[in-house]
Amino acid sequence: MADLTGGQPVARTLRGAGVRHVFTLCGGHINGMELETAVRFGLPFTCIIGNDGGWGRIRSPQVSFFGAARTVATSPPTTRYDRMVEALGGWGAFITDPREIGPALTQALASDEVWCLNVVLAPEAYRKSGQGSMAV
Repeated sequence: MADLTGGQPVARTLRGAGVRHVFTLCGGHINGMELETAVRFGLPFTCIIGNDGGWGRIRSPQVSFFGAARTVATSPPTTRYDRMVEALGGWGAFITDPREIGPALTQALASDEVWCLNVVLAPEAYRKSGQGSMAV
């Protein structure tokens, strides 16, 4: 599943319905307390974050319309969501090389704990699609 913030509650619901291990795909706009809830209730759950070091869905149209010099508040430093989940009692992996994704995902899905795979993306790796953008 992929969405802004609703995937995590849905994933917890699926787990409650008997699904062994669930995961969500999202960008850097997660609600960390949803992950805390998964830790607290011991739900096997993996959150894979595509982290472009900013608000790519907002930044890309700003660059298209106004140029790179006029993008506003859309390029914060790369957030360490993996460390946030570790501080909440789960496990994290900071992934900067695509070859690290498979082993980290295998480890997370074999676990009965909460994992955050914080996958760093290149902010410029967007393709234009109308007025918005999509990561590739």
